[in-house]
Amino acid sequence: MSLKNAVQRLSAFKVQKKTRLGQVLPFSQTQKSKLAVLGTLPPDLDFSKEVTGKVGARSSQQVSAQQQASPDFNLVSMEHSLKSLAAMNTITRGMIGRPVTIGATAVRIIQSQFPKGYIILNPATLLGFTSTGTLLASAARTTSGNTQASSLGVANFRDMHMFLNISAVSVTAPTLKIYSQAKDPVSGNWADVSLLWDLSESTAIAQTAYAQIAGLGLASDFALRWEITGTTPSFTFSIGYVVKDGLPGTAAGVNKTVYLGDRGVTTTSGFPLLEGQSRSFVVNENTELWAVADSSLELRIFEL
Repeated sequence: MSLKNAVQRLSAFKVQKKTRLGQVLPFSQTQKSKLAVLGTLPPDLDFSKEVTGKVGARSSQQVSAQQQASPDFNLVSMEHSLKSLAAMNTITRGMIGRPVTIGATAVRIIQSQFPKGYIILNPATLLGFTSTGTLLASAARTTSGNTQASSLGVANFRDMHMFLNISAVSVTAPTLKIYSQAKDPVSGNWADVSLLWDLSESTAIAQTAYAQIAGLGLASDFALRWEITGTTPSFTFSIGYVVKDGLPGTAAGVNKTVYLGDRGVTTTSGFPLLEGQSRSFVVNENTELWAVADSSLELRIFEL
């Protein structure tokens, strides 16, 4: 064989080899597959699993067969996609929750026009082994009332200390009585537990008073009820609290639970979201999500 013929055959072989490689695996796919093998691409972007031919990956028929054999295949894929979506959004945008007020009447919290991921959070008001807060903010009160609409979840606590601060009294023959209350989880009704303060004409003056409830006095949901009597009465007072001896985690009172579902969701049929809990959902297109609760509270909706 002449040298000229050898050079021509070698050139033809190189062209043929490049053409065959291009038919089996495009250049861009080749680069992506090499990067995936070296570990430089994240798992959800590993294109080598989708390539057929000499690279030894599964065919589309094999993937379809696996989908039919495993009913959880699509669920796992959806969960993986949601996690990937969440990871991208926490990097590219601020995680600011949209507040939605939930009450005894079902409220639409999500109306999705296309598939989208959401994180729904029921914020906790109490955290840790000891927590402090305000049961009643300071204000002038002239009539009786209660805190049932903004009750306190105390399921994880065994000891409660309260402080009544009266800053002003304007009344003839005044009387102020304040009771602690617990909620019946069956009927939803409130019952008096104990009389915390009984201030008559001689003792209804500007002062700071103390009371304690422990053990059996704390159920799952706590509220206050007060009675004001007298001629044109007006009491300006606030009540603060300290809860102690708590268990790890959050207080999950019955009154702080949100229930998720469709338009007709109720507190007995909905998916429960306890105080301090969050859940991730992928909502399909043209789908609505509603929520309801025993008392008024705020959810946080994070869009991914």
